[in-house]
Amino acid sequence: MKPRMLSMEKILIAGVMGSLDKAGDLWNDFYFMDKEKTALQNKMGEEVFEIRSAGGDNDGVCLIGARVRDSRIPPGFHLLVLPAQDYAAFYVGDAFGVDSSQNLAMNRWLDNNSESMEQATIEGQPYVVKRYGEGFEPEEDVVAELWVPLVLKRD
Repeated sequence: MKPRMLSMEKILIAGVMGSLDKAGDLWNDFYFMDKEKTALQNKMGEEVFEIRSAGGDNDGVCLIGARVRDSRIPPGFHLLVLPAQDYAAFYVGDAFGVDSSQNLAMNRWLDNNSESMEQATIEGQPYVVKRYGEGFEPEEDVVAELWVPLVLKRD
């Protein structure tokens, strides 16, 4: 599994945040808030992002949200700033799961490239970004990409 390499500018994501083990509830909360209650007026496109961070002393944090133009967001939403970053973008197919063979292939690729790059962190924690394309609806069969943020090692 060879990823597509991306160099992204800073990305602002506004959404709902909570425990990683409550990701399903976070999806419901995000759709309710965005579609029915306090829609994000500064949303850029219809992409949806799921950012997951785990490790250290926490059990994992998850943010479900959309890209926004600026930091003006309604109450109840959290803002996460993803820094300008290089990413390895892996096509995962089924948006509702990354199977063990895909995890193994991604980890193998990262291990094989560990001399030149390593996974980046936010606030000291490793993270991944799952990107769902335009027009994503949770009830439909959709595809996604898993973006692994990278830091290139310097000699």
